[in-house]
Amino acid sequence: MFSKKQSQRAFTIVELLVVIVVIAVLAVITIVAYNGIQNRATVSLLTAKLSMTAKALEADRAVNNIYPSSLATANNGAGIATDQGVTLDYTYDNSGTEPVFCLTAYNNRASYTIRSGSASATEGACAGSTAGGLYVPLTNLVSNGDFSGGAADWPTSNSGPVAVVDGAAVFTPIGSPASTTTSHHIYKSVPLVTGQVYYLRADVYGSARMSLTSYTYPSNAANTWGSYSARQVATVTASRAFGVRSTLASAWTEVRCKNLLIINLTTAFGAGNEPTAAQMDAIMQQFPDRWFNGSVSAKL
Repeated sequence: MFSKKQSQRAFTIVELLVVIVVIAVLAVITIVAYNGIQNRATVSLLTAKLSMTAKALEADRAVNNIYPSSLATANNGAGIATDQGVTLDYTYDNSGTEPVFCLTAYNNRASYTIRSGSASATEGACAGSTAGGLYVPLTNLVSNGDFSGGAADWPTSNSGPVAVVDGAAVFTPIGSPASTTTSHHIYKSVPLVTGQVYYLRADVYGSARMSLTSYTYPSNAANTWGSYSARQVATVTASRAFGVRSTLASAWTEVRCKNLLIINLTTAFGAGNEPTAAQMDAIMQQFPDRWFNGSVSAKL
């Protein structure tokens, strides 16, 4: 009887690579699908909790004409039940003619909010809510920085009459300022603290610059709009004038400005954790015109 030699064929490197790639693709698809299921479950959990709690708050108001002072006293005194994996932040204001509330539900994956009078929840957080580290509270130290309330509360120096056109303060400097590097033609007084870090931003039109007393920022070109931001470490503890001024010493031309903003980054993020100007520019993209009034919770 003759024996036959059996031939054996091994996998080639190319075939092994193909198998590895296929396995990797299947793993990615599985992870994406799993994350999608988790995200949908999180959204459902948070929005359902918000809907239930908002109904309880509205029921309390229907009885008492105001919203409860805490979630512990809500639901006719029974309180709001705690759900595992969900944290609630609740704020209210009963002082106005129409009481209002804002409610945030969050975990380590997402944050959703609902306000009085809203039919459904939306992604985000109420002003002041840190929402599990997903958000940070920011405050604009400059009131009426979009001039929606006019320009009467903005002092001027060496300036003609100030008008508000299309959301911008419009003026033409006059006279001869003592110094073209320190004179401000329209400004607000902002308190600074030595060593603390601030983020500044403004939209400027014409031969002018964003200005903060004792600090210098880039000049804008004539007859154009420019957007400017800066990160400034305060070297004084004092109130300083923040605004926009002309960079000319004579032959004055029209200046426009809007969306003025200063944020104390040290207060918001903590000493040593203040973001760079570029990082703040990215955070501000979530707000219309990269500006907001008062206090907000910004998504990180």
